[in-house]
Amino acid sequence: MQSLQVENEAQHQPSSAEGTLSGDDGMERRVFALESFAVETNKELRDIRERLISIEATLPHLATKADLAILRSDMKAEMSTMKSDMKAEMSTMKSDMKAEISTIKSDMKAEISALQSDMKAKISAVESAMTRMESTLIKWLAGFSLVIISVLIASGAFIANMLR
Repeated sequence: MQSLQVENEAQHQPSSAEGTLSGDDGMERRVFALESFAVETNKELRDIRERLISIEATLPHLATKADLAILRSDMKAEMSTMKSDMKAEMSTMKSDMKAEISTIKSDMKAEISALQSDMKAKISAVESAMTRMESTLIKWLAGFSLVIISVLIASGAFIANMLR
C-alpha cells in the first residue's frame, strides 16, 4: 500500500523534461501500479484462503472448552472411583492380614504349648528313669557293700584261724 502511495506522489510531480503535456504517461504508470498491486493482493488472498481452509479443516478435531470440562469432570469422577476402590481393597487386605496374623499367632501358641507339654512329659520321664536308676544303684551298692563286708569278715576269720 505504501509503495502505491509513493508511486502516486512521484507521478503527480512532472519532471522538468516532460512538462505538462505528458499527463497520459502518468496515468498509464498509475494504472500499471494499480494492476500490479491487484495481482499481489490476489496472490496474498489465495495464500490466506489456503491457510483458512487448513485451519477450518483442523478446527473440528480440536477440543472445545466444553469438551475439556467434560473430560476433566469424567477424569475426576474416575479418579474418585479408583480412590474409593483402592481404599476398600486396602481395608479388605488389612482385615485379611489381621485375620491371618491372628491365625498364625494362635497356631504358634498351640504349637508352643504342645512343645512345652511334650518337653514336660519327657523331662518327667527322664526324672522317673533317673529315680529308678538311683534306687537300683543304691540297692546294688548296698548289696555290694554287704558282699565286701562278708568277704572281709570271712577273710578276717580265715586269717584269725590261721594265726591260731
